Amino acid sequence: MPENLSEPLPQIHIPGVSGTVSQEERTVVHHVFILDASGSMAHLQRQTIVGFNEQVQNIRQLEQQFPNQRNLVTLVVFNGTTDVRFFDTDSVSLQQITEADYQPDGSTRLYGSVGDTLTRLRDTLGDRCSTERVFITIMTDGADNVRDNTWTQNTTAEFIQQVQKQYHWVVTFVGANIDVAHAAQQLNIPISNTVAYTASEAGTLRAFNAVSEGRTMYMARARSSGAGGQCVATDAIFSADLSRGLDLRDDEDALDVVAGSGTVPRRRLTPEQRTRLTNLVRTPTPPVPTGP
Repeated sequence: MPENLSEPLPQIHIPGVSGTVSQEERTVVHHVFILDASGSMAHLQRQTIVGFNEQVQNIRQLEQQFPNQRNLVTLVVFNGTTDVRFFDTDSVSLQQITEADYQPDGSTRLYGSVGDTLTRLRDTLGDRCSTERVFITIMTDGADNVRDNTWTQNTTAEFIQQVQKQYHWVVTFVGANIDVAHAAQQLNIPISNTVAYTASEAGTLRAFNAVSEGRTMYMARARSSGAGGQCVATDAIFSADLSRGLDLRDDEDALDVVAGSGTVPRRRLTPEQRTRLTNLVRTPTPPVPTGP
């Protein structure tokens, strides 16, 4: 990543798109990031900024890998309020975010931020809710602590369940300092779509890398299935075992897959999964090539 966080992302040329794939023929994928910016995230400000910017790099690389897909990105940050930094913006026109875009402070309006964001996206897509793909990442290091008359745990969970079942949207949950599997269950998010991470510099970047890996595998599924989000499985993003999520917390078994609420014994990843994730954590994201 460039040291200067305000440096624009390089513009890229998508091989095979110009003259061969029309805008109408391309599958649209909406990548939605809902990031905790409460006070407890202050010591991870830079790592979160770098991690998000690498997500955009990853998405733009995927647009090269899958030229029949168009990628739109939304970034919402929340503390006691909800701020939309950009909404449904084409990935090729994005610039890197800076400290000015992500300033952790205050409390945690988790439910309201998720509910407001999903509502806006649903209203924007309208009849396209079921035909365009949506990949949502919720990242937090704490539980909701802001009273909201509209969005409670129950109303948010009901809405998430609706968009997953009716529109086949992918919802993922990445958390630290909380029981991630339990929090996801309370919001009707599949446990296999969760990542537990340590709220440290290395842990935060590791979590973002895992999200990139999950997105890459999902988009490969989407490409093989063609148009129509209902054709693609919306669970098992981070774990093939639907009763477990991915645990990246810092201990000697940092790459274990674990069950929610301690009800099922811990199990190891397969050697192939461990090797892939170890390489993912240790290998920096390569730069996106510029256009001709």
